[in-house]
Amino acid sequence: MVRSDKLKFGVSWGSPPDNARRSQTVVEILYRWHLTHNITFSPDLQVTFNPSFKEEKDTIYIIGTRFRYNF
Repeated sequence: MVRSDKLKFGVSWGSPPDNARRSQTVVEILYRWHLTHNITFSPDLQVTFNPSFKEEKDTIYIIGTRFRYNF
């Protein structure tokens, strides 16, 4: 099985059930590296615009990593 690196991008929009809160948009981008046949590593960035439950902020950034080992 041939494995290759991948760039992934996603966008979502959500409106909370409480109409007093604002709608938010989330953008996520990650890159998945296949380090070996069984090991992948993925750095990830998520950006939330107009967060519904953090109205004092206009944008929130979340940086993460994923490490996966298949056996």
